[in-house]
Amino acid sequence: MYKFNSHSNLVFGIILSISFGAKNIRFTEVVNSIFISREGINSQIIWDIRIPRVLSAALVGAYLSVSGAILQGITRNPLAEPSIIGITQGAIFTIAVFLAMKKA
Repeated sequence: MYKFNSHSNLVFGIILSISFGAKNIRFTEVVNSIFISREGINSQIIWDIRIPRVLSAALVGAYLSVSGAILQGITRNPLAEPSIIGITQGAIFTIAVFLAMKKA
């Protein structure tokens, strides 16, 4: 039995998320478009829309995990969350101020 590691799961998840969208593209066509041929409308959709979307989502997730680790390291609390030092309350206050200033 083959045991999947986190890297293969990440690659599989990225390819799977590239294949789903307003137009479903088959898994094999995604792999062919990425590694073999860059011709056709599906390849253009993959390279111009879906790959940047997936890469930005992966980077945002990585940045959020690093910021959570930094927050836990600074507070020396493995259960640290943003509400401990007022980040959540500051964000809510900022949203409330901008909503109050918004012109209808």
